Amino acid sequence: GVQLHAEIMDWVRYMRLTEGELCARAMAIRNARSVISEVYRSASVQVVGSLATGLALPDSGIDLLVSGVNPTPQVLGSLAAALLRRGVGMLAVKEADPVFGTHLAGRLKDTRLPLRLVVCQDPKERSALRPELLNNYLSLFRGAPHLVLLVKHFLQLRGLKGPEHGGVDSVLTCMMVISFLQQHPSNTVDKGNKRFTGLGELLMDFFEVYGQYYSYQCVDMVVVDGGRYDLRGPAGDLLPRLVCNSPVGVLGHDTWRALRVRDAFEWAALVLAHQVDPASEAGTLPPFATQPTLLARIL
Repeated sequence: GVQLHAEIMDWVRYMRLTEGELCARAMAIRNARSVISEVYRSASVQVVGSLATGLALPDSGIDLLVSGVNPTPQVLGSLAAALLRRGVGMLAVKEADPVFGTHLAGRLKDTRLPLRLVVCQDPKERSALRPELLNNYLSLFRGAPHLVLLVKHFLQLRGLKGPEHGGVDSVLTCMMVISFLQQHPSNTVDKGNKRFTGLGELLMDFFEVYGQYYSYQCVDMVVVDGGRYDLRGPAGDLLPRLVCNSPVGVLGHDTWRALRVRDAFEWAALVLAHQVDPASEAGTLPPFATQPTLLARIL
């Protein structure tokens, strides 16, 4: 646990955005703002998503909330055309999403990073995107941002991140980690009986809970009101899903590859728990056991 804790701390420091990566994103945001203000002078543009919460990885995209504009097909089309014409990026209209609504999504021309524009008349319509909402929850639990970053990257490597792949998007990943920490013994026992729980132990417990014990067919996560797990009602969708009743709405109905997510978590739990006998010959060890670090076994 101690070794894995130190490795996670080192990995998070290594994966933080560099000054160059931050500058590239700042330039892309400035260019997008310029185009949006030319097309709709009354629009207000706010940075949301992982950049605003501090949970961005090197491959994380840019999420912008454009308020003061009615998101009609004509408005979305004119914005997409202007961004393409100015060489910012190519975006297409995406159907209604529980968090983002009907929005524009595509990639930046220069860096090929994802770009998403969420358009609304009143910013209160998309209050779920406020970075302070997620940050308030994450700040309640020590190590929560570290776990979110690592789980996001873990899913990304396996093509299981994002609803377009039937996987888990960034917001749902945050809610999974928060729900797990709400129920973890390190946060539920009496303060006098609490003991220090390192990031390594938390990560192994996370993979064990969602890989071996959590029922993707019968149980929903509930993050509000202190958090709990609820049995899915008889009228609910009994297909395997990662459904979460969260402060930003009901998430996860499009996680149709939930069982692949479960299998990946179960594999990670088994690999991290595997004890290697120092006397074992290299040829008799499983491939992951020859990795130089514990994290290298799963990343």
